[in-house]
Amino acid sequence: MATPKSIFITCQGTRGDVQPYCNLGASLLERGWRVMLGAPAEFKSFVTSHGIEFLDIGPAPSQAQYEQAVTDDAQRSSFTRPWAAYTAAKELYNPKNKPPFTQVWFNKIAQGCTALRPDVLVLVFTSWCGAAAIPAMLGLPTRVVISYPMPMAPSSEFSVSMAGTGFSLKWAWLNKLQWKMSERMIVQKIHLKAAKRNIAAYIQTEAASNPAARTKTVTLDDTMNTAGLPGLFAFSPAMLPKPADWPHNYHVIGQLSKKKSAVDAHEPLPVELQSYLNDCRKKDLHVIYIGFGSLGFFPPTRVTAILDAAAAAVTEVAASYPFRAVIQTTLSSTPGKTGSLTTTSGAQSVNDGRDVPPFFTFSESVDHSALFPQTSLVVSHGGIGTVSTALAAGKPVLSMCCLPTADQSFWADLCQKRKLGPQWFWVDALTTKRMKEGIVSAITNFEEYTRNAEELAKEMAKDDAVHAVLKVLEAEAAEARKNFPVLTSHQHPGATAQAHVQLKSSGVIAKGGYRWEWNGEGSNECRRRE
Repeated sequence: MATPKSIFITCQGTRGDVQPYCNLGASLLERGWRVMLGAPAEFKSFVTSHGIEFLDIGPAPSQAQYEQAVTDDAQRSSFTRPWAAYTAAKELYNPKNKPPFTQVWFNKIAQGCTALRPDVLVLVFTSWCGAAAIPAMLGLPTRVVISYPMPMAPSSEFSVSMAGTGFSLKWAWLNKLQWKMSERMIVQKIHLKAAKRNIAAYIQTEAASNPAARTKTVTLDDTMNTAGLPGLFAFSPAMLPKPADWPHNYHVIGQLSKKKSAVDAHEPLPVELQSYLNDCRKKDLHVIYIGFGSLGFFPPTRVTAILDAAAAAVTEVAASYPFRAVIQTTLSSTPGKTGSLTTTSGAQSVNDGRDVPPFFTFSESVDHSALFPQTSLVVSHGGIGTVSTALAAGKPVLSMCCLPTADQSFWADLCQKRKLGPQWFWVDALTTKRMKEGIVSAITNFEEYTRNAEELAKEMAKDDAVHAVLKVLEAEAAEARKNFPVLTSHQHPGATAQAHVQLKSSGVIAKGGYRWEWNGEGSNECRRRE
């Protein structure tokens, strides 16, 4: 009997980054694959609830790594936000970190590959630690695939999605220049150095005693061995089509959402929340969803101030318009963590004869695909998971972006340009007045925004992301199995450029009497000396 195909998916980030790949893993399980998903420990119960094997691959970055980026008002200009992205990356990849995040990620992914010997390794925000080199280092024919929920590849059609500068700079050549600078300043000067440290450290401490570590050469190019690999970009081509200047091996696959049957059979929303929604529907009231997942990186006092401002704003709006709100205090960037308000919905009243409080707060983590169809406007931090789910439900969006080092402003700006919602702004600018103005703007143009969102939803419904992914994964698994059980060094098509960052430690003595070292100035090979 043939051994089931196996896949090891590795994710770092928030629940919005992990959930799409749980959806993919569940679909692969139904097709007979063995699926392991690696993510931070706090996602274990969420992952295993999908029937997927779980591996803790180390902690996600904490608030400390983002503190400067989210609290410095000077970084709110279009010129200094890219610098925030650079300084945040530099801090995250600092080898003095305890724990050294990327080294932990690298070691854990190597551990998973050793145990599972997967046909396919999928890297979601984890290629930056050098993980694409792991199969070659371990002598496995495992095929590597990179994936992102945003367009993390150079194009003249848009700016760097995590630079905090919106969807696009003024001219195409500026977009290209920004991507070039990002590759030079972040990928080559920060990520590549960290990847070399991670490989050398792993070889020193584990390779000699690891029976799978049989290669004598580990090779890194200046893309950390990702050039030429299949790239799966998990956003809808109806939202953003594949750029004309992307290579053939990159695929815009659509949102990795739950199967329709799973959505139709979703678990019910919390009873009190559903009761509030039902009351609003009976009284012909529109419902606004408000949630800020990335506020988990903010101090608790700031979170309370932001939620209070949102509650005060919707109370004022409800006094003049047939709108109410549900406010989610769950901070999805930190599972299990919630924000708090100094006011409660029960303490408020609106004299419009409908006898429905202006807002309802809830802290439970709920399935947005079950909640959003019962709302009329989605107000959020602008992350792609929330935005995609809102638009797939045909709902306009209002974004108040939290992190300049994330893709939030990219999608917020794109939605504004496509008239899917009003002017977005940074959450640092949030006041009761500003929040009210944003909601009133959405209400004023409600018909246009809703019509555009509903038309987009029809196009997004045509996406078949799982089928698109399967075509790629099946082909990659077939290639991997051609090489089992022969152990070969994995060569990546198109990876011709050489790394030009020297590893300062010239050599490392490993167990068993072998010496591992990077071969001289500017070398891109770490070789075992007999």
